Amino acid sequence: MELTRSNIKRGTVMTLWWGLCRDWLVRRRWLVLGSILVALGTVVAGVGLLAVAGWFLTGTFIAASMLSFNLFGPSALVRGLSMWRIASRYVERITGHTVTLELQAEIRAQTFAQLMQLPPSELAKYRDGDLVARLVNDVERLDSVYLLLVVPTCTALLGGGMYSWLTGSQMPWGGVALAAVIIVAAVLIPYVVARKAAAGGMQLAAQVAQARSVLHDTIAAHVDVVVFNATDSAKARFEQLSRSLSAQREKLAAIASWGSLWQQCCMALTIVALVAIGVDAYSKELLTGPMWVGLVLGALGLFEIMAPLMRGAAGLGVASAAASRLGMLRSADEQMPSGSTLLPDQGELLTQDLHVGFDVNVPLLKDVTLRIPQGGRCLIRGVSGSGKTTLLQTLMGVQPALVGQVLYGEVDVQQSPTDQRFQRFALLSQHSTVFMGSLRYNLTLGCANASDEQLWDALQRVRLADFVRSLPEGLDSWIGEGGNTLSTGQARRLCLARIVLAPASVWFLDEPTSGLDRANAHALLQDVLQFAGTRSVIMVSHDEVPEGCFEQEWQVQGETLQRVA
Repeated sequence: MELTRSNIKRGTVMTLWWGLCRDWLVRRRWLVLGSILVALGTVVAGVGLLAVAGWFLTGTFIAASMLSFNLFGPSALVRGLSMWRIASRYVERITGHTVTLELQAEIRAQTFAQLMQLPPSELAKYRDGDLVARLVNDVERLDSVYLLLVVPTCTALLGGGMYSWLTGSQMPWGGVALAAVIIVAAVLIPYVVARKAAAGGMQLAAQVAQARSVLHDTIAAHVDVVVFNATDSAKARFEQLSRSLSAQREKLAAIASWGSLWQQCCMALTIVALVAIGVDAYSKELLTGPMWVGLVLGALGLFEIMAPLMRGAAGLGVASAAASRLGMLRSADEQMPSGSTLLPDQGELLTQDLHVGFDVNVPLLKDVTLRIPQGGRCLIRGVSGSGKTTLLQTLMGVQPALVGQVLYGEVDVQQSPTDQRFQRFALLSQHSTVFMGSLRYNLTLGCANASDEQLWDALQRVRLADFVRSLPEGLDSWIGEGGNTLSTGQARRLCLARIVLAPASVWFLDEPTSGLDRANAHALLQDVLQFAGTRSVIMVSHDEVPEGCFEQEWQVQGETLQRVA
């Protein structure tokens, strides 16, 4: 699903960001408040250091002809403020990055949890690389909101407000001028920069997501790219995307540079205004020379904290697009059905007039009526694309039914909790994944507490034990990403072993013998069905199966399911 101006949810970036972060921010409010206060303390120390240094140096110069001058108090204050600023800056970095990293972890966990609730029909709308980009790139883009916008804006307004009050107590019009300039530099200019960079930021986010997807797809299809001599075209496409990214980043950097220039102009106007107002106050003996210089230098320190605002404002469009893309997952059209009614440990699987598919107006299968007792064996045949896999996903509650119900032990499967449902049901899909890691890791996904004896037994059941014993490290052998050290048949049997280990009452098997020769396929199937015992087994397959293995055999004919045995 591509990100465009038309499908970005309406709302400001802060609204979107708050929606993603609200629960965590409320839960860790004291850490967030502490982080902002520490940042404010750093600002106070920096501004105070410049103001005291200016006052001290000017006072020393004026008092040079005097017989005595107290150097110890002001010099101690300068050293104290210096140490305060160093310590406060260190703590600010720790607390600020702690908040940012924990926020990233929270948003990433929320996004992953949301993905786990999406049915196959909803996941099919996204490219694999796009989902990776949302979990990695989009979440990282949001760190600029807190570090470069929330904290600097709070500290600039709070610190600037306090310093404007202090300046106003000595030079009333100077305090007014300083407050006005701070509002312009900390609010108005960043707002204009953010507006100017919004469209470009959204475009940049879309280009980054596209580049990641293209890179992910090209690496996944590396063999085909090489075999079909498409290497040059793949490189040219990626180079074009890279050039577009660079050009867009340069545009955003230029906008941020102009914003920084205007901020520097505001600083220059502030100094001119404070000097001009100070001349009048000094001439009327309303203000001492050292105090005047101290207030001017202290004002310079305020602008140091506004520098990050330009980077944050220029990146606001990117952050807005990232928040919108993450928010899309929260408002997905469909979610995996779930409820609170508990399923029994065992029971009859029953459907009545069930319609399955992705569009209620165009069902893949309709009027499906099945009655499979506990421990029953059911085989479903049909051509590719006829809806067999979707039927299995609907029976186990992964894909919502279009019409009708699936009952297990007289309980509607869609009204049961998802975690308990998947304790009762286990699925071997056509594309079951072998995860990067060891054989042991892949097996224990089926049963986390399985002993070595149980793992070997499962491997024996799927006729993979002899191969694993031949490996130098046995169960702890590394099988690479996607199981690339295994053959197609071995990877399939490893996935089947996970099902054997799972403490489920019903097994749904989608082409379990794919990639095996006829003799091994028959032997494997007989072993698995024998081991299933009192578990129900519902299997779809194109392959020939041994006689007598299944009590019910069904054939997909058009949009209906017809019993043939």
